[in-house]
Amino acid sequence: MSDVSLQSRGQHLLSLTRTIRHYEEALTQANSERFNLFNILRVDHYEVRTHSPMLAELLNPKGSHGQGAVFLKHFLAELKIDDFEPKDAHVDTEVPIKDGRLDIVITAGNHRSIFIENKIYADLQDEQLKRYHAHDRKAVLVFLTLNGDKPADGTNTNDVPTLKLVSYGINIVRWLECCRKEAATAPGVREAITQYIHLIQRLTNQNTSARMNNELIKAVLADKETYLAYAVLRDANLDIRRKIIEKLNAKVRAAALSEGLVLKQVLDGNGGGYYFQTQGLLARNLCFGIEFDSGDYQKMLLWF
Repeated sequence: MSDVSLQSRGQHLLSLTRTIRHYEEALTQANSERFNLFNILRVDHYEVRTHSPMLAELLNPKGSHGQGAVFLKHFLAELKIDDFEPKDAHVDTEVPIKDGRLDIVITAGNHRSIFIENKIYADLQDEQLKRYHAHDRKAVLVFLTLNGDKPADGTNTNDVPTLKLVSYGINIVRWLECCRKEAATAPGVREAITQYIHLIQRLTNQNTSARMNNELIKAVLADKETYLAYAVLRDANLDIRRKIIEKLNAKVRAAALSEGLVLKQVLDGNGGGYYFQTQGLLARNLCFGIEFDSGDYQKMLLWF
């Protein structure tokens, strides 16, 4: 393949990327995906303060959503749980037991129970699920994670026959979409569910960026020539990032100098951040800085 052809294919990919990005930006704006109270309040990743209370409220037939047991019925259908009477069920969170604390407990009128162990990012304690199963061997034990992961606490799933591995990205989103349809005449509930769906889709990489990536993957894999052009662009990525970082470092140096700050560290292309000192801080061996909580320079943090 000639250099001219590679260049043409590369320009086509860049043009396609811009088009897809503009389309996704317009779609995101129209759907108001960026306006999300969970993100604004910075509670999007809390298991105890956000996800467990939200799930428990929706699952509660007596919850403030006013939809009765219909949400719980859809949850039971999604998880294929039979012999559980949802009408008179009650839901509790942070239930203390002898060997720990259950995140969510749903108890039916016939005294059958569902235990939900909710894990967003935290790890399980040693044989935590096995201990919960021993508390009530008839209870359905739901291990809820972002991607339906297997437990890494030493629990053998064969030892816990009631265990169900449940995914936020698939099972919970699918269940919430059913709930949203049921709440069509309750706009407050419907919009709250919509925002929660958007939150989960972001946490599980199903949001706008993921959709855009899928479109680009299709384009890159359409034929050999386009893939080769993509490979050339990919190989140039490090050089492009280095040039961007060099320009950014130069601007930060100039800004620090104009403000009378001592710049102790700049970005090096492998993460890190900017560290600053004043003359007063220098005398006390203190500094303040800007760091990034991810390898692609996102989630900026300011610390003192």
